[in-house]
Amino acid sequence: MKRLFGIMGVLLVFALMATSAVAQTQEPAAPAVDQRDQREDSAEANATAEDAIFPSGKPYPYSFGTPTPASIFPSPRPSAALPPQASSANGWQFALTPYIWFAGFDANATILGQKVSGSAGFLDIWDELNFGFMQNFEARKGRWGIGSDLMYMNLDNLETFTAPSPFSAFRISQGMFMLGPQVSFRLAESNKGFFDFITGFRYWHVNLKLDTSAGILPAFSREQSVNFVNPLVGGRFRVNLGKGWFVPVTGDIGGFGAGSDLAWHAFGGLGKDIKPNMSLLIGYRAMGLDEKPIDELTFHGLVIGATMRFGGPKPTPPPANRAPSMSCAATPASVYAGSGAPVTVRANASDSDNDSLTYAWSTTGGNVSGSGAEAQWDSSGVPVGSYRVSAQVNDGKGGAATCETEIRVEPKPNTAPTVTCAAERSSVLVGERVRINASASDADNDSLTYGWRTSGGQVVGSGATVQLDTTGLAAGNYTVTGRVEDGRGGAADCSASLGVTEPPPPPQASKLNECLFRTGTARTDNVCKRILDDVALRLQNDPRSSVVVIGYADPGERGAAKLGASRASEVTKYLAEKGIADARMQSRTGSGQAGAGKQNQRADIVLVPEGATY
Repeated sequence: MKRLFGIMGVLLVFALMATSAVAQTQEPAAPAVDQRDQREDSAEANATAEDAIFPSGKPYPYSFGTPTPASIFPSPRPSAALPPQASSANGWQFALTPYIWFAGFDANATILGQKVSGSAGFLDIWDELNFGFMQNFEARKGRWGIGSDLMYMNLDNLETFTAPSPFSAFRISQGMFMLGPQVSFRLAESNKGFFDFITGFRYWHVNLKLDTSAGILPAFSREQSVNFVNPLVGGRFRVNLGKGWFVPVTGDIGGFGAGSDLAWHAFGGLGKDIKPNMSLLIGYRAMGLDEKPIDELTFHGLVIGATMRFGGPKPTPPPANRAPSMSCAATPASVYAGSGAPVTVRANASDSDNDSLTYAWSTTGGNVSGSGAEAQWDSSGVPVGSYRVSAQVNDGKGGAATCETEIRVEPKPNTAPTVTCAAERSSVLVGERVRINASASDADNDSLTYGWRTSGGQVVGSGATVQLDTTGLAAGNYTVTGRVEDGRGGAADCSASLGVTEPPPPPQASKLNECLFRTGTARTDNVCKRILDDVALRLQNDPRSSVVVIGYADPGERGAAKLGASRASEVTKYLAEKGIADARMQSRTGSGQAGAGKQNQRADIVLVPEGATY
C-alpha cells in the first residue's frame, strides 16, 4: 500500500504542476525578454524540476513496481448487498444490514498520458484505514421497497524519504463516501424464495489531499474532490434451501455514460436465518467501473454481514406440535408352542407435521427385535398363552403414540401318522405263507402301535411285519389291512392285496421220439442220429431234465434180450458224444410183443422233467 500511495503522490504532483502551469498561462503577459535567455531559462527550469523529482538524474529511490491510481477512487459497494427475508405481508418492514467487504482491486488507468496498472489486496487497504463504515438499509411494504447502501472510508498514508529527495515527506489523505438509493418491486414470491426488480443510482464523493514537507522542492499542500452519479438497473433473487438456509444473488449494471461509462456488479452467497428477525450471510462480490482516467477497475472480495429486521406483523408462532398416530398388527397372529416360528409385527404410524419418527418395541414374553416400523417376535421357548407386543413412536418434539397387538401361542395339534403296506409277493400258492411289511412315520415322533386283519387266511405275528398263512384257502384274491395308531387319537390304515392260486399238477414224463433199427442189429442209422440230435438239443435247453432210453427187440430176433439192451446203449452212447452227461441218462430193456413185427425193433426216448418220475 505504501508503494501505491507513493506513486499516487508523484502522479498527483505532476497533475498539480500541470494545473499550475495552465493557470499561469492565464495570468497577464510578463515583460519581453531575449528569446535566447528565455530558452536558457526554460532549459534550466526543466533541469531543475527533473532534478527535484529524480535527484542526481536517478530514478525515484523507491521501487513501486507497476503503479496504480486506484486508491483515488473508492471501492464501490453494490446496493442491496444482503437481500431481506422474503415477505409480502401488509405494513412496513425494515431491514438494517451492517457488513464488511474484504475487497481488493485490479486497475488499469491513464494519468497524464501515462498507462499505469496494478492491484492491491484487502490487507493493503486495511493498513491505511483510519475509519470505515458500511451499512445497507431497506424498507418494504407489500411488493414495493425503498432502500439505500451507505459506505464511508478514510485512508491515510505518510511517506518519508532520505535526502536528497524532492520532499522529505508527504502525506496522502483520502475520504470516500458512497450513497446508493434504490427502488425495488417484487415480481414473484413463494415459500421457495422471491425475485425483485431494482433500479436507482449511486452517488460517489471522493476527496484527496496531499501535504508535503520541504526537501529539494518547497513544501506545499493540495486538495481535490471528485463527484459522480451512476444510474443502475438490475435484479435480485433468493432461493430458500430449508431449515433457515438460503442463497441470495444480486446483480446490476449502470453508468450508461451518465456518470461512469460503465458500472456493474454481481454477488452470490449463502445465508442462515438464526432467528425470525435476524440472518447471517457470507458471500463473494465483484464490481467493475470504467470512469476516466480509469480504463478498467475491478473490485472483488469476501463479504460478511448480519441483517436485522423490524416492524411489520409479528411473526406467526409455529403451530403446536401434533402427536403422531399409529396402529399395530402381527402376522401371523398365532403360532404353535415349540415351533420357534417368528412373527412379523408392523407399526403403521403417521405424523400430521411430517416429523421424523423413532420407534421402540417391547413385549410381555418372548423376544422382540427391531428399531424401525417393523420388528420380529421370537416364540422360541415360550409356553402356551397370550402375549402382547407394544410399540411406541416419538416425533422428537414431545409427541408420542403407542399401540399393541396380541400374539397367541397355542398347543401344537396332534398330527396323525402315515403308513403304507406291501406284500412280499403279489401271488402265492395255496398253503404258502407270504410276508406283509408296514412302513409308518409320525411327524410328532409319537410311539406307534400296529394292528392287522385279513379277508382270508390267518395273520401270523405282530408289529410292522407279519405273515399271511394261506393254508386252506381257495384260489382267489385276498386283502390284508394294517392299522397304525399314535396313542393320541391319530391313526392311519394301509392295505396290501395278493392272489392265491392252486398249485400246478406235478410234472409227467413223456416220450420224445423213437429210433428204429434193422433186424438183428443195434447200429444207429442217419435217421436215428438226426432224431438223437434233436433230443440232445432239448436236454441242453432244459438242463434239469433227464431221459430214459428203453431198447426193444422182437422175440423172433436172435438174442432178443441182449439185442434190446444194445440198442438202448447205442442211443445213450451217441447222446454222450453230444455232451449229455451220463447221470442224466438211464438205459432200460423192454420186451417186444409177439406179432408187432418191426415195432419191436426200436428204442424209445422218454423225457423226464425235474420232479417227475418214470
